[in-house]
Amino acid sequence: MTPTRIDILMVTYGNRWPLLRGTLEALHGMPEVRQVTLIDNGSIYNIAEQLATIPTPAINLILMPENMGSAFAIGTGLQQLRADAQTECILLLDDDNVPAPDCLKQLLSAWSTLSARHTPDALMLQCMRPDRTYLRHAAKGVHPELFFPLPDHFLGFHVLRPDIRFRRRQIVKNIRNTDDRDHVSIPCAPYGGLFLHRAALDKIGVPDAQLHTYADDFEFTLRFTRGGGHLYLIPPAVVEDSEPTLVNTRKAGWFSSKFFAMPDRRLFLLMRNTAYYTERALVRHAAIYHLNRVLYTTYLFLSALLHGRMGSFKIFNFAIRQGRRGIMRHADIPK
Repeated sequence: MTPTRIDILMVTYGNRWPLLRGTLEALHGMPEVRQVTLIDNGSIYNIAEQLATIPTPAINLILMPENMGSAFAIGTGLQQLRADAQTECILLLDDDNVPAPDCLKQLLSAWSTLSARHTPDALMLQCMRPDRTYLRHAAKGVHPELFFPLPDHFLGFHVLRPDIRFRRRQIVKNIRNTDDRDHVSIPCAPYGGLFLHRAALDKIGVPDAQLHTYADDFEFTLRFTRGGGHLYLIPPAVVEDSEPTLVNTRKAGWFSSKFFAMPDRRLFLLMRNTAYYTERALVRHAAIYHLNRVLYTTYLFLSALLHGRMGSFKIFNFAIRQGRRGIMRHADIPK
């Protein structure tokens, strides 16, 4: 049976009321929304007071004592929704995600079609996020290996696959005028725009809280598809980002690295978590993977030496070691 009502799960933090307000205003009046479960993950203002100033859908507000990270906060919300007998399907949104007016209708229509092939516990959908390049390309039928995480790659580098970069450039040129498909199978996806049935949580569980934040969304959805689940991008179901996404920062120049332009804490968490889940989910040929790791780390060392970023390289190297060893507890970042 096709669900008719959708529970929205959102996490907010810091001082993001202007963004959160825009998302809630977009959701208000959408007949498909049953309620919004909103996780206050360490906001620095009184959310309840601000919610009282605008019309909203029904809100279930959950307060965290501090910012516990996206993985823990989303896991908490999913567990609560899983225990609610009235929950059918859940749409995860970032606090700056604004669904198009027909987004939820498009999701339910796609679910009706695809649920004829798959049981509810084995099906997830992902909204189109136009700011995400890899989703735009996937919508046009580009093979996932060109833009999604690949086996044995280290941070996107593979010494035996130099063709990947060339193929990306050529395909991007060729697909500019190609229509989007109705749905496309993908291996993993971000939290924002992820749509799933409550039954899927019985099969996959919740995000890995050890990851805190960064890479926890890809780990969660890749675990689902590796476990036999089916994840489809639905291009007609559009969610816009009202804040520019971090994944679209400008590429670094020749022999420099965009990683070293990141704040220290973000660099540490992103590299640690990526190393952790890559070595546990994406390594098929250990010798090739480690060759890629050594070569790319050497490149980053030379880049740091050339640009005076050895401090950033120390953080990078420490984070990779921690992730590879599975040491996910709090750690002091090297200076």
